[in-house]
Amino acid sequence: MNRCFEILSRLGVVLAGGATVLMMVHVTLDSFLRSFANAPTLGTIEIVSFYYMVAAIFVGIFVATYENQHLAVDVVYSILSSKLQRICRVAVGLVSIGYLSTFAYALVRQAVKKTAVNEEVDAIVANLTIWPARWLAALAIVAMAALILWRFMNDLRHGFPDDADKTDIAGSADNTPEESGT
Repeated sequence: MNRCFEILSRLGVVLAGGATVLMMVHVTLDSFLRSFANAPTLGTIEIVSFYYMVAAIFVGIFVATYENQHLAVDVVYSILSSKLQRICRVAVGLVSIGYLSTFAYALVRQAVKKTAVNEEVDAIVANLTIWPARWLAALAIVAMAALILWRFMNDLRHGFPDDADKTDIAGSADNTPEESGT
């Protein structure tokens, strides 16, 4: 299962990174043409808002979760006993799974509804179909929820790591260079 998440993460890096680069090129081209040729590219705001940003943000969140790169402030957590730390890890894992599952369900429902009506926005000279971006957001959050659930269940089965400083929100050990010998 970890291999599946690794592949999804690598694809996510390419997708989110590619969307970010395309967004920069698109906006730069639009600004250049608007300033020097008085001919802006049509639909820039819509394409950036409904496609590039969705890919960069939602897919990027999944990648950050896989790589354990979310910010963590553990001022109080670090002074807790190991028993209270485990309780916190279980509580945070359950809340994360509950929240992400609810969010994923809502996104999938919205994607189904918007696909059924072939959702579009007016992009000046033509309509831009945007329902596929709804599915991208939904799939990214479903993948994130599945990843956190898998890590949480793995930690429950095999025990939580003792080193609390190297854990993500679901309690999985972070593979840092110090631990791997690189």
